[in-house]
Parts: sequence; C-alpha cells; structure tokens
Amino acid sequence: MDPLEHFIWVRSAALAGTEGARVFHQTSLLSMVNEHYMIPATALGLATGLYRGRVFTATNASFNIFEPGESIRTLQIIEPGYHSTLFLPPERVRDAAREHGQAGEVHFPLVTEGFMDRRLFRAVEGLVTAMAHHESPLEEQTWLTLCLHGLLANAEHKPRPPSGRNARSALQIAKTYLRDHWQDPVSLDDLSAATALSRFTLVHAFTAQEGLPPHTYQLHLRIEHSRELLEKGIPLAKVATDTGFADQSHFARHFQRVLGTTPGEYARAARRAVFFS
Repeated sequence: MDPLEHFIWVRSAALAGTEGARVFHQTSLLSMVNEHYMIPATALGLATGLYRGRVFTATNASFNIFEPGESIRTLQIIEPGYHSTLFLPPERVRDAAREHGQAGEVHFPLVTEGFMDRRLFRAVEGLVTAMAHHESPLEEQTWLTLCLHGLLANAEHKPRPPSGRNARSALQIAKTYLRDHWQDPVSLDDLSAATALSRFTLVHAFTAQEGLPPHTYQLHLRIEHSRELLEKGIPLAKVATDTGFADQSHFARHFQRVLGTTPGEYARAARRAVFFS
C-alpha cells in the first residue's frame, strides 16, 4: 500500500445506517459489492472502473452513483486523488422518494463520464465533513436532506418536488423554535413536526428566506450567547458546554469561522475593554 494513501470511515448516531468515507491519495485498486446506494465524489484525481459491464471514469469535480447489490471494480488509477464517498441505505432513498411523490425503487442512468452537479457534489462533501467533525444532528440531517434531494434530481424518473407554497408562517415557527431551543440538539424531524413541512421543503424554504440553513441559524444563535458569557469572564470550557457545543475545540472552530477570531482572543479583548472603560 502506498504510504501516502489514507482511508477514513465515518458514521453518525443521528443518521443510523448512513456512512461516509474519505480517501486520500488513492492508488489501490478496489473491488466491492455494497448494499447501499454509493456516491463517490472525486475532488481530485483520475481513475477508471467497471460497473454493470461498462467502463466508467471518475475525474475532478464529478461523482458517480452506484445502486445496491451491484459490483464495482477499479481498473486503473491514472492520477492518485482525493474523494469523499457517501453510503445511503436503500430505505432512506425510498423514504425520500415517497416524500417527493414517488414510490418504489429508485434507479439511476449509467453515466460513464461521471455526473456533474455542483450542488450534489457540495452536499456529499458537506455531509461527510459534518460526520467526520461530529457536528450537530441538525447540521448532519440538513446535509443528508440536500444529498437525498440532489440524488433524486439525477434519477432516471425524476420525482415531483414537494411544494413550498404558504411556507412563510411555518418558517417563522421554525425560527421561534430554534431561538427557544438554541442550546438543545434540535433535529430536522423536530422542525418538520413543528412546522408541518417536509424536511426538504423546510430546508429549501428556510435557506431561501434567511440566506442560511437552519443549522447555521442555530449556530449563530449559540455564538451570540457565547459572546455574552465570554464578556462575563466565564471559562472557555464552560462556555462551550453551556452553549451546546460538543467540547471546547468544537466551540473554538465555529467561533473563529463565524467571527474571525478565537474565543480566547475575544475574551481577552473584552477584558481589556472593561479595564480601560
């Protein structure tokens, strides 16, 4: 095995049965049969493989879709690369199809040059990253919903998308729910039940109206509350747990991403402001 080659497998308690994998600098030729829908999204690299008796290509910024029970074999690694792969249980795909008005098994065309769909590519990357970093259930479930919607958009028979009409009042309910439960591990099913909207309609309409998805809205609420606690001199570890983050590292990563500074730097600046006021 190439010493640079590295595989990481990820799972999430919030997404039972759904798995992800990250492969860095792949040079190994693989052969497998999987009982999940398998979506490898290739960020970098070039390889060929065999699926349903036909040769396919995996290349930069493309993805392939393989159905349950089929064998997949890598034939040649032309350029070692990096890709994220999502494994979706068939029942999850069927449930999503029913939510979109289609019953039965979902099938996909064999695309030998790979699918080019930026939104689904980003959703697969987002979900695998969220699972790897143990993000909130709401964030993981939001990415999963976007993955399922994007997956169905590439099916042989595209289902009818759920309607988002008359969602404005429901979205206000969702925002109020998130503000009331900003510390809690809110799930997408919680918001769906509170608003009577399907999961995809909720995510799509919320993002369109607010400019950010529900999990990011909740994250910003947590960051705002954490600022108040830091300004009071509360220790960083306690601020992290009191505002719903998994740990101090998780808190610091998101705080810096949102505000451009670390919690420690923010707390020191707040103390200096008080001292010189």
